[in-house]
Amino acid sequence: MSKSNLSCKSNVYLRQSGTRLPDDLQFLRRVRGRKAVYKLLELMHVPPPNRRYEDPEVRKLIRQGRLNKVQHNSLKWEQPCQRCNMIPSGMKFDGTIEFRCDFDDCTGKTLTARSIQLPRSVISQTNLRVAFEEVLAWAIEDCHGVPPHYANDEHPTMTTVRVDPTIDWLYSADEISAFLVHGFLNYKKEG
Repeated sequence: MSKSNLSCKSNVYLRQSGTRLPDDLQFLRRVRGRKAVYKLLELMHVPPPNRRYEDPEVRKLIRQGRLNKVQHNSLKWEQPCQRCNMIPSGMKFDGTIEFRCDFDDCTGKTLTARSIQLPRSVISQTNLRVAFEEVLAWAIEDCHGVPPHYANDEHPTMTTVRVDPTIDWLYSADEISAFLVHGFLNYKKEG
């Protein structure tokens, strides 16, 4: 007998009675899709200009556990292509991103540059001939995909790095920064 790769799941979730929406964490974690997340942010009284991926109010909701990473990423990735009006990217079963738009200049394909903050001391002691992309890939593999923690006690320097769309989907700017710090401090020793 063969197994099916499909499973049935309910898309209806009950709210906890007597609990305000912002406090019903089990319900909040199940909200999916950009439009639904926008509605959720509206119900949480987040003003429209603050409903962006990198906005401090959105990041605060993530720290509080009221938004999860999938919901956060939907604010950035579930944007329609300006030419075909379809959502051009989506997660494949193996956890990578697939671009589905046929247009070469699709807006979804250009979201690979990230502005991140790195400590000046790390940048100053870095061999800049080594590509950021190479160090980032090594660091993610070395950390088994789990962003390391580091204390940044100095003023950071803003820099822009190009990242693979899958990495851009999976990790925040702070997490990419943490991987790069780990990579630049350890890559020379092993690479």
